[in-house]
Amino acid sequence: MSPAKFESRKFVSVDPSKCTGCGICEYACTLEKGEAACNPIKSRIRVVRMTPLFNFALACRFCEDAKCVTACPEKALTQSEKTGILTVNEK
Repeated sequence: MSPAKFESRKFVSVDPSKCTGCGICEYACTLEKGEAACNPIKSRIRVVRMTPLFNFALACRFCEDAKCVTACPEKALTQSEKTGILTVNEK
């Protein structure tokens, strides 16, 4: 992927000081992806609830050379060479 293309890609950045752990971002992500049903399991963002007062969201940044793809022991992740988008092969 060319540097210019990489710079133009958008990704979600989360401010942990503002995250309340509501989970709405998980639902919004599935709807944006065009899923038939609003299912947070298919989201590319996850809310992690550590304690009632400490929550944060983790988002896929679609790294150019995503290490999660090669690290997955089940080979459940693939990355498009053209777009950089990650796909989860749910078994």
